[in-house]
Amino acid sequence: MRERLTHMLSGVDLRGVVATLAMRFAGAGLGFFSHVAFARLLGREDYGLFAGLWAWVVLLGMLAPLGLATANTRLAAQYLERNRLPRLRGLFSFAVITPLLSGVALGASFAALELALSGRMEGDTWRGALPVVLAAACVPLFALGESLRGLARGHGLTALAYAPAFLWRPLLMVLLALVAWAALGWLDVLLLLMASLLAITLTVATQLHLLRKRMAQATATTRRGVRHARAWLAISSPLLLVDGYFILAANMDVIVLRHFAPAEDVGAYYAAARIAALVNFFPLMIGAQAAPRLARLWTRGEMTALTVLGRKYALLAAGGTAAAFLALLALGDFALSLFGPGFTVARPAMLLLAGGIVLQALAGPVRYLLAMAGQERAMAAVMVGAAVLNIGLNLLLVPPYGMMGAAAATVASGLIFTLALAAVAWRRLGVWTGIGPLRLPAAA
Repeated sequence: MRERLTHMLSGVDLRGVVATLAMRFAGAGLGFFSHVAFARLLGREDYGLFAGLWAWVVLLGMLAPLGLATANTRLAAQYLERNRLPRLRGLFSFAVITPLLSGVALGASFAALELALSGRMEGDTWRGALPVVLAAACVPLFALGESLRGLARGHGLTALAYAPAFLWRPLLMVLLALVAWAALGWLDVLLLLMASLLAITLTVATQLHLLRKRMAQATATTRRGVRHARAWLAISSPLLLVDGYFILAANMDVIVLRHFAPAEDVGAYYAAARIAALVNFFPLMIGAQAAPRLARLWTRGEMTALTVLGRKYALLAAGGTAAAFLALLALGDFALSLFGPGFTVARPAMLLLAGGIVLQALAGPVRYLLAMAGQERAMAAVMVGAAVLNIGLNLLLVPPYGMMGAAAATVASGLIFTLALAAVAWRRLGVWTGIGPLRLPAAA
């Protein structure tokens, strides 16, 4: 049994997987309990305002890199594999400047539109505008962190890729919020957003400094950077659409639910969705860990090894999500109750969302495979259809079924999206990375 397990997992970077999962779980714990703490310290009204503004930071901050957060992993891995150091140096500067400029533009546009529609720039309401301004200021820094994560993944730097966003930032946010509360005896949304801006500034600055040092070591033999901005954007732009789909899928249910359900249901569903998302850490982290290895195998044309490795990662992801789902069955009520009384009403929706994630994990790291294999445009086409389906199902199911309708719409559109990506990988690449009968490429 031991030999069989060893053979099954051969070629998998288990140390990288374990390190990634450990950091992500620690970050998930910090993120979860930080939101519980924020809800308790702020009260329902201010916490709702903070959660809404932070959702915009995440949304715009993930869009601002223009798809480079994923493309950087593939490009950096390929340039290191082929020893194209001038291009690697040029990619680094491009991956820093682009998300900052784009993030400033998106953040400023969001703030201007939000303030214009709400009229908060007039008279005594100016203080109400400051949280919006602070949230907008977080966007370019959040975007830079996403871009740097992609570069660090491409270099195989697991800790530097994930620790800043999933460990350092939430820990700093909580510590700074507690310091403010201890010093003043109270905490409001303005103070919390100030703490958030300071935390994200410190973490991204540290990440940039450490990655710059590593880049200098890797490209010590060349001082010249070569940029191919147009080619890089041609690769990253379709990936932006794919990233946009996942951001949409993570938020559309809440957005629609706000218009058709009481505020209490929206809050309970938001908590349930955050808890269910913990189950998704296995496929996300294992897929991200697989991405640079899949990119190298694809670059070498080793399709058989790529297929076998993809299936091994799929087994890890499926097993992890199944275990997490069982834990959620036992502890879900307790987790919901931490947010406050009445939140356990969202338990069925939480379990439905988590069950959908388990089913999607069966397809393995297909999204990362397609991204690494240059199938961005096919992914983007699938994403557009899935996004339209997601919106349509939410509008159809939420009004009559509330929270369960939102969960069902999210799960159904996610499963169809995953199956469509698997079909693209099989038809275009002849590769199936999921669980099931293993059929190797004909060249094997």
